[in-house]
Amino acid sequence: FLTSLATADSPLLMFLDDLQWVDEGSLGILERLVEKIGSASLVVIASYRDTEVDDNHPLVQNIKKIKENNISMSEIPVKAFAIKETTQMVSQILIEREENVLPLAVNLQERTKGNPFFTLELVRTLVEEKIVYLKDNRYTFDLAKLNAASLPENIIEVVLKRVEAMPEQDLQILSYASVMGKEIKFQLQETGLFG
Repeated sequence: FLTSLATADSPLLMFLDDLQWVDEGSLGILERLVEKIGSASLVVIASYRDTEVDDNHPLVQNIKKIKENNISMSEIPVKAFAIKETTQMVSQILIEREENVLPLAVNLQERTKGNPFFTLELVRTLVEEKIVYLKDNRYTFDLAKLNAASLPENIIEVVLKRVEAMPEQDLQILSYASVMGKEIKFQLQETGLFG
């Protein structure tokens, strides 16, 4: 079906994220799709965390099968940021010159090991905790407070901290939703089940 939607005049791009968590059924559909792409104007971009899969993971087995069948495929590993990229990112977020944010970027690089998402979340945390703050229409930071700050040590801690700050009613809804499967119907809220 998807290959019929993709034409030379109207090509199709599919982006599939977090395939380290893909289920077998979805992987089977993806495998059939890749086999049928042929000369269709369709590009499939699939991303996964290579740190969360091993050689026995169904996704890795599927990739091996695609290669064995000589189906055109490119792999582009995405690596952690070096200090240069982290500095550029922080500079762009805070709209400041790179040399002005370098000490902050170095600190963040050490804490995040170059993980861009974790870096972004820590910058957000630093702003919320007023370690990075607006002064005279410019963002600045307190390096002493930054060095003394008890910040999350990994992305999981960042997410947990955000969840802990949620209102009790939202947590209750998440609690119910977590055991209801990957999809829930919003009409459930009207039943009174969620208060």
